[in-house]
Amino acid sequence: MDMLHLVPAALLSTIGFWLLWPVIADPIARRRRSARARDLGQTDSLAESLFEEWGAPKRGQS
Repeated sequence: MDMLHLVPAALLSTIGFWLLWPVIADPIARRRRSARARDLGQTDSLAESLFEEWGAPKRGQS
């Protein structure tokens, strides 16, 4: 009988986690994705400027 009160507590914890996930974790993940995309964009622009300066690598060369 002592463990019977744990069932509603577990259910409430699960529901609370489910309700708070989009409020807390989703914006953090979105920010990290946009920062990663921004970093990749900067890297791509750097690579493009280097290719313009030095020319694209030819086949068979590394």
